[in-house]
Amino acid sequence: MIRRKSTRREAQPGTAGKRFLAAPTRLFQAGAERVWVLNRLTGDVEVLERSVAEVLLNCRGLRTLESHAGALEAKALGAPTRGELTATLEELRDRGLLYSEHVLQGALLGYDGERSKNGISEVTEGQAELERGRIRDIVVPTRARPAEVERLLRSIESARTEGGGAGTTGIAANDGPGGPGAAASPNNDTPLHVHLIDDARAGEEPAPEGQRGPLNAVPGIQILRRSRSSRPALLDQVADKAGLDSHERSVLRFALGFETDAFDTLGGQTARQVLALGTTGAARNAGLLATSGSPVVQVDDDIVCSEPARPPAWERAAGAGQPRDAEEGDKGEGGRRKAAPRFLPARPQELAFLREAEDRLRDAAERPVDIVGEAEPFIGRSVAEVLHELGGEHPDLSAVGSNDLLTYCRPDARVRIVSYGIHGDGGFGLPQFLLTDPRVWWMVGEDPEAYEWIRRSRRVCWVSAHPTLTGGGTWMAYGAAIDNARIVPPFFPVGRASDRSFAQLLTFADPAAVLLYLPAALRHVPPPGRASAHGERLRGARGRTDTYLLALLDGCERPPSLSWDRFWDREWLDSGRHAHDAESHSSLSEELSKIGRHLRAIGAYSDRLFEELLRERALRGLAGYARQLEECLDERTARNGSPQAPELWVRDVEALIENLDDTIAHRRVPIPEEFRSAGITEEGEFVRLFKVMVGLYGELLTTWPAIWEAARRLHAR
Repeated sequence: MIRRKSTRREAQPGTAGKRFLAAPTRLFQAGAERVWVLNRLTGDVEVLERSVAEVLLNCRGLRTLESHAGALEAKALGAPTRGELTATLEELRDRGLLYSEHVLQGALLGYDGERSKNGISEVTEGQAELERGRIRDIVVPTRARPAEVERLLRSIESARTEGGGAGTTGIAANDGPGGPGAAASPNNDTPLHVHLIDDARAGEEPAPEGQRGPLNAVPGIQILRRSRSSRPALLDQVADKAGLDSHERSVLRFALGFETDAFDTLGGQTARQVLALGTTGAARNAGLLATSGSPVVQVDDDIVCSEPARPPAWERAAGAGQPRDAEEGDKGEGGRRKAAPRFLPARPQELAFLREAEDRLRDAAERPVDIVGEAEPFIGRSVAEVLHELGGEHPDLSAVGSNDLLTYCRPDARVRIVSYGIHGDGGFGLPQFLLTDPRVWWMVGEDPEAYEWIRRSRRVCWVSAHPTLTGGGTWMAYGAAIDNARIVPPFFPVGRASDRSFAQLLTFADPAAVLLYLPAALRHVPPPGRASAHGERLRGARGRTDTYLLALLDGCERPPSLSWDRFWDREWLDSGRHAHDAESHSSLSEELSKIGRHLRAIGAYSDRLFEELLRERALRGLAGYARQLEECLDERTARNGSPQAPELWVRDVEALIENLDDTIAHRRVPIPEEFRSAGITEEGEFVRLFKVMVGLYGELLTTWPAIWEAARRLHAR
């Protein structure tokens, strides 16, 4: 981390070619022409002239001093000369308000860059072997798909065997809440337990012998099958251990995908329609409770743990998507234009859509991916530990902004999710992002005819080119490790994209939470019959359950980025990992409870007040999207006075803008696709049902710390 320093640093000669980034700051009025500048990483306060502070605020990206000066000159801030700007930047550097890339790399590696003149090398010497959290549990949400589950389990075992992972164990199929009670075979001291969370309803569930027969043929895996009919036993065990009252038990029923008394006011049939349609989040919650207190891998049943060869389209996209420096020739310290690992604020995966000729999923071309073993060295570990594990003495910071440092440089920053890429079906249901995503436009620009097949295709290669750490962004849970050794939020139990809202809520409540994307793609092969992304679906304004939920968090105060007294309390920092774990568990529990109270209060609004709030938040989001589309349309059709976009793309964008304008003008709340599919097509009916669900989820967040802790104690017996 960056250490506090009370005295000013002396001028640093020889900074030509080195890149610098402004410290994250907060400004306070100190007079007509002066401001107090709080360095949010060190807690130091400097008094600056307003014009100097303005220069600092415009240095939020990593550039050389020369590049910063050129950009500032172009902005004509007070019209100073280039020489005056350079002198001001040098003063800010000497006062510790501009950090060099070298110092930042040292800070991320857990090393005080001020104490050495020869770089990062000292930190790796004598580095102690770091304890690794073993992953013993895999959660597989499914719904009466034994063939897909068998394929997944065989691929897991094959990857572990070929990759030198753990050996085999006996199999114990189990339809109850307890463990299998099967001993590990002599060649493996870490049995791998697969928690098969089967969400099949009456009439969908295959006979037990049909379910267990094929799976018993898969060597090396212990299966703990939790059918929907057996899930209430888990519910009762956890509720009894947590001492939940009858109402809190009803909230836990909602978390696990069952009807509750709260739905009675709506008419039970309406709620049952939605719960019967989509409760993947509820199955994931059952998996969290079944494994609380341990890191866990969650993987969808239609995944295959092997990676096809990357297609040429992805290689071109990865080359175009690499972080670049501010100016040509500005390669940063060490002359590295591309370094691994890297830090990105969001969207860390390169994307390519697959033509049929490029979508070759031949087994011979595939590399097995040990979904447990490849994530195990990183889950739950600090940023510094992860960088050391990756050998990242020079992590790529090209895309890091000043405020990103508030997450990455925290001494308690931990990787809470390790995620993989995907090859095959992209899994997106309403791909409106295709119209504005710059990566898609790059592909279209390379091949103007590409948009027509991109528009119809869901087949993608979507994977990071380097190990990539990020503090947020969109996350899909088709295959990932979750640090469930420490408390995490519950998934929203109903609707699509519960994984996206889970990750957003985790990083909202925990400023120290970091996601790691590994450069490995899992093959995604859902059963036939899944709807593809036809053009008409691109044109409609559709609501999203996860977007509405996150929009309602607006107005809920986020936790402070850093607590100065605690951050600089050396005794606390040196008190050990276990003390930190207890502190972070308590802090995140408190934040989840606070968010829960916020959502519970919204859920208690009158129907009319909740409808107006949801309408205002929904229309605000649609208006922003319409502006983005208009800007993109103007940019792509007005270059040099001649059209630069495919006609079909222009028609899609214009049709969607017209649809959005009509929705906004009539103040409609678009109903999410999954609710429409369940037969809920009236706006008022959707709003009333969603209000009840928001209130229940708020109560779940408030109760979740006690629920999660009770489940952890059950497993610890």
